Amino acid sequence: MKRVEALIPLSKDHHKALVTAKRIADLQAQAEQEIGEYWDAKREVIRDELLPHFSSEEHALGPLLTQDGDQYHQRLLDEHQMLLGLLAEKGSNNAFKFSELLKQHVRFEERELFPWLEANYSAEILERAMPEDYKA
Repeated sequence: MKRVEALIPLSKDHHKALVTAKRIADLQAQAEQEIGEYWDAKREVIRDELLPHFSSEEHALGPLLTQDGDQYHQRLLDEHQMLLGLLAEKGSNNAFKFSELLKQHVRFEERELFPWLEANYSAEILERAMPEDYKA
């Protein structure tokens, strides 16, 4: 399905997030110490990449979701909080939990949330909702 242009920058971020999730999942074949070292070294970098994305979604899309899509809004907020919580924790187990949740979260947004937004709002409304740094 072709994505509304206003949401394309977020979808591009989602692609990067899936690459990160796969990279972490692929570490399972390595020794636990190596996984922990990788996770400890990358947690802050990943957080710094995700925070602007989360903020843009929450501030731009949140008001649209509170009108008729409250179930999507609450899931968006809850999963963002869970992901940030996992990023704050050391240990390989948290790395793998983070990887799986990130993958599920991206799938939720791409397969459920974005199609719902596209069905309920015009391209113009979605474009106006997006912050300048996320304009296509």
